[in-house]
Amino acid sequence: MLHSLQSLATERERQVLNQLCQLAVDGTFAVTSKDPAKIADSLFPLTKVFSLFFQEEVKKESVREKEKGEQKKTPKVRVHPISACSDPELKKARLLLTSAVGEAIKKNLYLLGIDTLEAM
Repeated sequence: MLHSLQSLATERERQVLNQLCQLAVDGTFAVTSKDPAKIADSLFPLTKVFSLFFQEEVKKESVREKEKGEQKKTPKVRVHPISACSDPELKKARLLLTSAVGEAIKKNLYLLGIDTLEAM
């Protein structure tokens, strides 16, 4: 699993990983200080950066084609960073990251006494 996570190289992916680690540190501090607000304070940045990662679209570089002696520029195509990923190792890493964020949010909301939905 850790080998797969090494495939995560974008700044946004690293930010999500850092926020997951910070959530673990803050969770420990919240328990020792008996301050559940620390959990909520740490969940917000994680959800924010994950939302930015998940909604981020990868722009494929435009390709110039020759047609009738003229160069034609094809429009940029926008694709989702997980579903359109052609690298199986990177796709697996992004799915693991998504799963880890989901579990972290679910467990920390449970600690705050908030039930989560399984599906919408």
